[in-house]
Amino acid sequence: MNRKLLSAAALALILALTLPALVSCADRGDVVVSVGNVEVDEAMYTFFMSSYKRSFLAAYEGSGAADTDSFWSTVRDDGMTMEEYFNAVALENVKKYAAAAWMFDYMDRQFTNDMKKRVNNNIDDIIINEFDGDEDAFNDHLRSLGIDRDVLYDVYVLDEKQDYMYEYLYGPSGAIEVPDSDKLRYVQDNYAHIEHIYVNNVFTYETDENGEYIYDEDGYGIEVPLSDDEITAANEKIKTIEDGIADNEDFHELWLDYSEDHLYADGYYLLPTTPYIKEIVDTSFEMNVGEIRKLQTSNGVHFIKRLPIEGTPWSYDTNEDFFDGFDDELHSYLFAVMVGEYAKDAVVNDEAVARHSIKDAVESPYI
Repeated sequence: MNRKLLSAAALALILALTLPALVSCADRGDVVVSVGNVEVDEAMYTFFMSSYKRSFLAAYEGSGAADTDSFWSTVRDDGMTMEEYFNAVALENVKKYAAAAWMFDYMDRQFTNDMKKRVNNNIDDIIINEFDGDEDAFNDHLRSLGIDRDVLYDVYVLDEKQDYMYEYLYGPSGAIEVPDSDKLRYVQDNYAHIEHIYVNNVFTYETDENGEYIYDEDGYGIEVPLSDDEITAANEKIKTIEDGIADNEDFHELWLDYSEDHLYADGYYLLPTTPYIKEIVDTSFEMNVGEIRKLQTSNGVHFIKRLPIEGTPWSYDTNEDFFDGFDDELHSYLFAVMVGEYAKDAVVNDEAVARHSIKDAVESPYI
C-alpha cells in the first residue's frame, strides 16, 4: 500500500478530539476510561491491573519487590507509596491504550477479519500453551481474575489496534517520516556523549608461564592486584594526565597518548540505562558540555569529558554499538509521546478507578 507521508504536525491537526461523557456498562461495571468512542470498562480495567501487577513486580524483582503489604506501603522519594505509584502508572498506560485505539477508529482504519482471527488465535495459543488445551481450566483462571474470554478479547483488540497504529505511523512504510533534525533533538535530549580516558591502577589478569591469560570456569579472565611497581607507573601516568588537563592540553590528544581504552574514537554515547560502569553513566548525565571530571572506580581511574552531540551520530559505523536498534527506540518514543498527548484528554471515572488497586489485583502468570 502506498501511503502519503504526513508530518507529525499535520497528523496532530487531523487528530482533534471531541470526548463524550462517561456511560455506564451494567454487566461489566462502569466505564473507567474513555477516549472518544473507545471505552475501557471495569472488567477490562481489572484485567489490566492483573497484567500490570505481574510485569511491575517482575521489573522490580531485583530491588526487593514482593506482593506484600510492606512493599506496597513503602514510600518512594516522591512521597507516593509503591501502591499509589503503580496505580498511577497503570492508569496512564490504560489511557494510552484507549487513545491509540481511538486514533485507529478516528482515522477510519478497518478492524479486519485477519485482525479478529489474530486476536482469537492469540487467546487460543494461551489455552494450548499454558493450559494444555483445557478450555475449562482456562475459563476457571479467567474467573479467578474476575474476567471472561469476552473481556480478554476486548483488551486484545485494544492491543491489536495500538500495534497497527504504530506500524501505520512509524513502520517501514509508515505515514510519518522523521527528519534528521528531530532525530538529533531526541539524541541530544536523551543521550550523554563523553570522551573517556582510562588508566587501570587496580588489577591485571593472571597469566600462565607462557604469558597466556588464564580463564575461570565461566570464561572470564582472573583478576589479580597490580604489583607495587605497576601501581606506581599507573599513578605517574594519571599525574601526567592531570597536569595536561590543568594546562588545558587537548583532551583528545591526551586520550590518544595515555588512555588504555581506545575502543571508540568518537567517544561514548550513553543512555541512563546503558549497561556500562554505573558511576560513569550517572556522572555523565550530571555534567555540562565541556566539563571534565575524574572518577576512581573498582576498574581504575577515569577522566570523563562531556562532549556536544552534533551531526548524525546514529548513522556512523563507528557508533553502531551505541545506536543498535535506534530507529525502533526513537519511533517507540515518538509514538508514546503522540499517544500520550491524546491520553491527556481521556475522561477518567475517578470513583471507578478508586475501586481497583494494583495491590489487590490477582496476579496472572499466564496472560
